[in-house]
Amino acid sequence: MAAMNPYANFPNRGLPQLDEETPLCPKIDLLLDMPSIPKSYATTHAWNPDDCAPSVDVDLFEDTICRSIFDSDDTRCCRGRVGFTEGIHCWEIYWPKEIRVKNCVVGVATKEAPLHCSGKTNLVGKNKHSWGWDICNREALHDTDTQGVKPYPVFRYADAEFTIPDCFCIVLDMNAGTIAIVINGKSMGIMFDGLEGKTLYPIVNMTTQGDDVSMRYLGKLDTWGPPSLLHMCRLKLRSHYGKFFIAKEIKDKEIPEDLKEFVANPPQYFYTLHPSKLSQIRQRKNLTLRCPNNWLV
Repeated sequence: MAAMNPYANFPNRGLPQLDEETPLCPKIDLLLDMPSIPKSYATTHAWNPDDCAPSVDVDLFEDTICRSIFDSDDTRCCRGRVGFTEGIHCWEIYWPKEIRVKNCVVGVATKEAPLHCSGKTNLVGKNKHSWGWDICNREALHDTDTQGVKPYPVFRYADAEFTIPDCFCIVLDMNAGTIAIVINGKSMGIMFDGLEGKTLYPIVNMTTQGDDVSMRYLGKLDTWGPPSLLHMCRLKLRSHYGKFFIAKEIKDKEIPEDLKEFVANPPQYFYTLHPSKLSQIRQRKNLTLRCPNNWLV
């Protein structure tokens, strides 16, 4: 099934060799290339303006974006709107390298996880209520007060240099109780396991004024059983013809038009849509802010 990965022809862009190569399982392979979900559905899974630290602003016009708005010596976090208890879920994080400074952590957390503390630290992953990934130091964090940190991903050569790209995906499998990171269509391996039986929300940890972190929910697979034949056929066709040429290749085929549209519909990612939109939003970010009490200033 690894050969069916629709990202197989992507360059690894300097991704060092992993200590243990972990091919994408068929379900996650399928999930990463699902058709674009409606923006309204993605919005329901965006950042929650009512579940964040006081110094975090969820953009009034684009609530897939949250930002750190004050320059203060503290740590501020924001949770997503929806908690997950079952199924396989995937969302994309867009956090530009040029604005990352320190304590840049993404992950998942329960409702019990704190969202604010004094001092600049990795609050996400600090206790037993959250699981985080420090993307600056490439470290997996959970209950670090007692367990410490561990490198993630683990490269074959310890001195390998690699900067996490602007965009990457988080895959949360609540059926198996695991969370993993996918970069350029390649799994970095399981970061944490033992997550089953919990309700987990996406979360972000920020400490620097001007941090802009975007999250787009990409979709889910609900069932324990095999994926639908329809979606498996779509993935097979896109892998056979090439995802960038599929529309042209099937244009003259004797296939119903609705099915052609379904097969050719690409997944929607920030790296194709988001940067220009983010630039426009940044231009107005000091004009309209949503405060913690939902008043506009």
